[in-house]
Amino acid sequence: MQTLVVERQESIVTLALNRPEVRNAINNSMIEELIEVMRELDGDDDVRAAVVTSTSEQAFCTGMDLKERKDISEAALVRQRRRMVEMFGAIRNAQRPLVAAVCGYALGGGLEIALNCDFIVAAENASFGMPEVSRGIMPGGGGTQLLPQRIGAARARELIYTGDVIDAPRALQWGMVNHVVAAPEVLPTALAIARKIADNGPIGVRQAKRAINFNQSLEEGVRFEAEAYLRVLFSEDRREGFAAFNERRRAVYKGK
Repeated sequence: MQTLVVERQESIVTLALNRPEVRNAINNSMIEELIEVMRELDGDDDVRAAVVTSTSEQAFCTGMDLKERKDISEAALVRQRRRMVEMFGAIRNAQRPLVAAVCGYALGGGLEIALNCDFIVAAENASFGMPEVSRGIMPGGGGTQLLPQRIGAARARELIYTGDVIDAPRALQWGMVNHVVAAPEVLPTALAIARKIADNGPIGVRQAKRAINFNQSLEEGVRFEAEAYLRVLFSEDRREGFAAFNERRRAVYKGK
């Protein structure tokens, strides 16, 4: 695989995002490979749990690769968007528990990858945010639904509307993450939790996850988010936001 490193230790799979040169930004290849790996995990009865991490201590994932999107057509954007929705859904609805092990930046779609996992182990150097609105776009990977579940509606609104970034201690205090440890201990801690999960009855664990995730309003909310995202995607503000990012200047939004 080009963008992922997949390793297996008995019944536990470790999946590492591997585009460190661009802080693990999500491109089309990563979208397709994540969908493929999630399908393989769901089809393997010997897998009991998985850890989603990165090969870099500086960044878990900083969201979509906006440079790849620079010259993309609107038709290609729609196709990419559909596959993105499928990718996030595959993570969120994975049959096995997924533990996110986060070092460094988890921003935008990168934070949404972590939020779509069952819970998060964070490094002391981790930082979390959804800066999409500063690029003229909005969260589109379930963030508008999942973040309020973790930290409450008021705090989620502030983070999403402002694009602010918070550090790991604040994320722990707010309930976004379960554990904060030193960076070298993030993956070992996540693997230790995954092993405890794997030692339990697999049918019981899978059915417990299904029961916890049984939330029709969440899926309805994600569908509404997807519709809203498409409306923003074709706005002049989105084009200006992406252009400003690639040209390294301040965006000038007109509300169109």
